[in-house]
Amino acid sequence: PKRLRSMTSKPDSAPANELRGEVDLYLEGERFVLRPSYTAIQNIERLTGKTMVQLAVAADENALSQDDCAAVVGEMIRAWGVAVDHPVAKMVNDRRIGELLFEHGLMAVMPRITLVLTMAATGGCLASGEVKTAGTIPATSDIPAVD
Repeated sequence: PKRLRSMTSKPDSAPANELRGEVDLYLEGERFVLRPSYTAIQNIERLTGKTMVQLAVAADENALSQDDCAAVVGEMIRAWGVAVDHPVAKMVNDRRIGELLFEHGLMAVMPRITLVLTMAATGGCLASGEVKTAGTIPATSDIPAVD
């Protein structure tokens, strides 16, 4: 299979920002960033047929399937790629991500997957994927809850 081009070779490749709920993940010597944005979570739920809570619980129990892990990681890397305008990250392939996860070992990456899914499932992130500041409620005046 074709190898992914290094994302660390690009000088403006930003590291994971913990304040944004991002988590670094290293596969085959490459640095990837998982960003739990609302759009990524929607896509993950659609791809897996499972809710975010089901995925977070399964990840915590080390019970995510290979395909589910690839979908979670792929979508969150793409969300980061969109946020930082990283052309390679925006185009990662879930099949190749799945192969890299398999080669690395799911048990080795599951804690990172569990962390980002749990943050998203427990309301620890804004829709952008950023971590909420403790004790604050984000302003949502731009998007009314009721039509």
